Amino acid sequence: MFKDLKVNNRRMLCGVRNFVAMALVLFVVSGMAVMGQTIQNCPLVISSVTGDVTAFTVVNFDATTLSVASAPITVGSWGTLVVGSNVNANVVVGVVQVGTKNAVFVTASKVDPNLAANFSLVATDSVGHSVTINAIADCPIVSRGCTLTQGFWKNHAEDWPVQSLTLGTVNYTKTQLLTVLRTPVRGNGLISLSHQLIAAKLNASGATVPSSVATAIAAADSLIGALVVPPIGGGFLSTSSTSSLTSTLDTFNNGNTPGGPPHCN
Repeated sequence: MFKDLKVNNRRMLCGVRNFVAMALVLFVVSGMAVMGQTIQNCPLVISSVTGDVTAFTVVNFDATTLSVASAPITVGSWGTLVVGSNVNANVVVGVVQVGTKNAVFVTASKVDPNLAANFSLVATDSVGHSVTINAIADCPIVSRGCTLTQGFWKNHAEDWPVQSLTLGTVNYTKTQLLTVLRTPVRGNGLISLSHQLIAAKLNASGATVPSSVATAIAAADSLIGALVVPPIGGGFLSTSSTSSLTSTLDTFNNGNTPGGPPHCN
């Protein structure tokens, strides 16, 4: 009897140690540090589970962690658990202990915190069962800062966060950039695009830039290239070649980009 009691005590102690270890792992992944920046895990919502649903147990371990396990009532054991589709999610899948029925824990964060994020997981076991788990990373939209128009930056040099900017491949001083902002467009698309590009880059120092705007900024720099903006230089672009990018950046600077930061009050 005493021998059985000792064995049971050892098993209980082992179970406590495993639970503590698992809790420590979950504590570590709940706020991952990447290059000094904390990435906040999102609440995970299971939207659907399809396939051999009786072969796996899929539950929310806690608000930000999914638990996926090979169901105890089936003959199979773990095979694989991999990410399938993925939209704007950083998905972290725990270690799959092949041949066991142990739970695997999954967390996720958003790549762009201002866009929707969802993903799927595909689980298989040793006897050919499989399920697809669809989940939503349901982080709230974070504060994005706010934006100001090119007119504001033109008239408030004291508020500039930088002393120089690059337009295309050419670097300009703050004094030169203010001169560009004060130059009438007069049919030159290079000037109108530069007005909005200057404002967008200044706004980017204090507001998060949506991916669509980041793409437009990169496209504007590519289009401008080595052209030197008047009156600093004699560069020229037709308004038809710049109007789309100019409009996208103007929308951002006015705080009207869907999902982007608002205009500063």
